[in-house]
Amino acid sequence: MATLASMIFKGHEFPYRVGGIHTPIYDPGIVRVWKVCVSDKHSMESEQCYDVYLNFRGKTRYGFAGTLCNALREKRFRTFMNDEGMQSGSQVSNFLLEAIEQSRISIVVFSKDYACYTWCLEELVKIVECMETRKQLVIPVSYKVAPYNVREQKKVYGEAFARHENKFGKDSEKVRKWRSALSQVAKLPGVFVGSGSGYEHEHIQKIVEKVNQSLPRYDIFLSFRGVDTRYSFTGFLYYALCREGFKTFMDDKELEGGDKISSSLIKAIEASRLSIVVLSENYAQSQSCLEELVTILECTKKKNQLVWPIFYKVEPTTVRNQKNSYGKAMTAHAERYGNDSDKLLNWRRALFEVADLKGFSLEPNRSVYEFQLIEQIVKEAIDNDNGTYSRISSPKFSQPISNDNENEFSNSNSSSNQNIINKDIEDCISISNPSWNQIINDDEDCSSTSIPT
Repeated sequence: MATLASMIFKGHEFPYRVGGIHTPIYDPGIVRVWKVCVSDKHSMESEQCYDVYLNFRGKTRYGFAGTLCNALREKRFRTFMNDEGMQSGSQVSNFLLEAIEQSRISIVVFSKDYACYTWCLEELVKIVECMETRKQLVIPVSYKVAPYNVREQKKVYGEAFARHENKFGKDSEKVRKWRSALSQVAKLPGVFVGSGSGYEHEHIQKIVEKVNQSLPRYDIFLSFRGVDTRYSFTGFLYYALCREGFKTFMDDKELEGGDKISSSLIKAIEASRLSIVVLSENYAQSQSCLEELVTILECTKKKNQLVWPIFYKVEPTTVRNQKNSYGKAMTAHAERYGNDSDKLLNWRRALFEVADLKGFSLEPNRSVYEFQLIEQIVKEAIDNDNGTYSRISSPKFSQPISNDNENEFSNSNSSSNQNIINKDIEDCISISNPSWNQIINDDEDCSSTSIPT
């Protein structure tokens, strides 16, 4: 397990974990702090914390690269972009290398002075390694520089390497790797941005479209019992999330079926950032919903997915202890599969675990407007999407559930094109949510006449 430590930054002490990928979260008015993405080596190796890693020369930060980053984040792609404000050093470099490993796509912006920036070249070597060993997609962008000059290291790129060779030696292994990485990436299909090539915003739009086509994923996975809430609460919630731009996966048809969920539904759950589970009166009657819930909770442990339970006119204790309608449903399942069957034990455990998370509650026998709860859920999803929010607040009409286990949503994970799939008549829907993630690094940009150490 990762060990708890702390980091002193600008006079403030903030908790973070050592041994996993560190995700910076912006705390308005204070500083950025690190938040752990994974808790053990296995999950770190299997998880991809970022959609896109931006590799660029610092001078494009406030122009092309910064605008591209913003465009990607507006489409809710988790985009890693190094920022200013931190001293350079090997520790930060390790964070960057881990971030590259945990990204699905790397976008490399080759600008005029790119090759003089040694850390850019070191990142590029790592990107090529991930392209070869992890099948990572790499998109090169030649920004006001000819791809040929990058590939063959001519003109300004040739001048930069002449200085590198003078400093590190002509036969230096370091320089050889840099040259090889430049040649490999510059040969890939990419985007050229230069004089006469059109508006920069058009090129940025094309890049974002390419990323969107290459990364099928959802923002929020919504699990619910169709006969209870499809055409009422859940339907309104689905519409409200779509209206705010969240990619929404929704099972839209009721078909007869068994207790198994389809492989496409499992993939949708795994590709999601956030799962919202609407626990209504008859939720536990659906074997498909229970199987879906088991898969969701597995993703919280393996993929650090967020889970928000909504107790829709049921008490959390009813779900946790499987009483009333939940008790009757589990008794019926026990008669079919056996009280000690692995299937039943997994379902019971999943209900207990999800009921022990903090969430939203629409209390039974209480007159409140459901649209207010929906507005609150959407607001929390938006705040979480911006990376500034990880705990459910306390709306007047719906108090978050205070359980013995006072986990924040960020900690509970350790315990569009509307895509439609068909599954059991006892239906459950889906959605997903990438967060606005940044990690901070501030290696000093080099000038065209000097080489950074």
